[in-house]
Amino acid sequence: VSRITKDKNIKSIIFAFSLLEKHISDISLEVIGDGEEKKKLEEIVIGLNLKGKITFTGNLDHNSVINKMTESHIFLFPTRTKEGFPKVLIEAMACGLPIISSRVSVIPGLIENKCGIILDNTDANSICEGIIDLIDNPKKLEKMGKEARRISQGFFLEKWKDSIKTTLEKHWINQ
Repeated sequence: VSRITKDKNIKSIIFAFSLLEKHISDISLEVIGDGEEKKKLEEIVIGLNLKGKITFTGNLDHNSVINKMTESHIFLFPTRTKEGFPKVLIEAMACGLPIISSRVSVIPGLIENKCGIILDNTDANSICEGIIDLIDNPKKLEKMGKEARRISQGFFLEKWKDSIKTTLEKHWINQ
């Protein structure tokens, strides 16, 4: 779920998926959003013979995005761009999704070793390894999903401003 731009690194997710399919055959990937890279990425999917396994839904309304997340098992966010406080991660966590993400901005402090995996490299192999780690360890996947939901509860609207401020200050000072 994001803008489909080069910096969001969706291309690496697609190549990770092609590697992952050799390990696990019954999987699918849904890319939600729109942007200048969408057409190019759709062509890569066709070239890798993954059409039907990887779908692009385009932009969806908020309720539809949340519904899609509740039907999912893992949320991938291997962005290569500076992020502020990506609220999409909190939404995914609220849906009980373990996160696989890159080491940018406040993301490591939000999820590392609690409700997801932080990747030091965001290439296809690293993304694939992160997914396999969670899929091959169902208890870890379940534990991280429950922890994601628990952590997300600290980010309700009334507390949002203070929570974000504290988290941003903590991690920006350390960078």
